[in-house]
Amino acid sequence: MAAFFGERPIDIYIECDASLAGWGASCGGQSANGQWSILEAHNHINHLELLAALYALQAFVPNRRDVHVRLKLDNSTTVDYINKMRGIKSPSLNSFSRTLWEWCIERNQEPNGLLKEYNYFRSTYSREREFSSRLLIWRI
Repeated sequence: MAAFFGERPIDIYIECDASLAGWGASCGGQSANGQWSILEAHNHINHLELLAALYALQAFVPNRRDVHVRLKLDNSTTVDYINKMRGIKSPSLNSFSRTLWEWCIERNQEPNGLLKEYNYFRSTYSREREFSSRLLIWRI
């Protein structure tokens, strides 16, 4: 896998977002979302953002191999933990980023996080994803 780090073009773009109620993601005009389990919902938002990234990968590239995936995220902590494959401030985030990377390595996938800029994040496309991550709250 290390042979194509930084050398390979992006094959798939996935945007994802998390809220305290659930997660939402979009890729190629399709969307996926879900609510957190009771155990997941007790995590810090940074952990939920990482979990949303993993769920987005599992939704859109579960069986794809040898792909370079660009994850567009709105959380700089999540981007750092994905791009560096680890962190030093939070043992739980460090552990979970390892889980995400191990899932990708098993499939020879390279995830690459990109922080969405504020104006881009506020686009209609992103609001749809944010809406899908919060939809469960509004249905109650």
